[in-house]
Amino acid sequence: MRNVLFTSMLDRRDMIHCMLCKDAPCTEACRKLDPAKLLRSVWFDNEASAAEELSGAFPCQGCAAPCETACLAPERVCIQALLTRLHDKVLPQLEPVPD
Repeated sequence: MRNVLFTSMLDRRDMIHCMLCKDAPCTEACRKLDPAKLLRSVWFDNEASAAEELSGAFPCQGCAAPCETACLAPERVCIQALLTRLHDKVLPQLEPVPD
């Protein structure tokens, strides 16, 4: 991971119903990402690290969001929207720290 100057852009209130599951069903349902890992990173104020994992092709675009269907709090945790915000709003803001 590169060093970055970063100000948090997401609010944990957006995922307050996430249970931070061990062996998370959202991750088991997703074939392209580890949504649980990314959500834990956001919860513990490490969204820059989570956003870096979304660099490159973004697999959530056009996805039917099986992660949300598998979630233990269905319709209460908008996983796809959170990951999309990480990709679209947080990732572009990451800048290397000047030497």
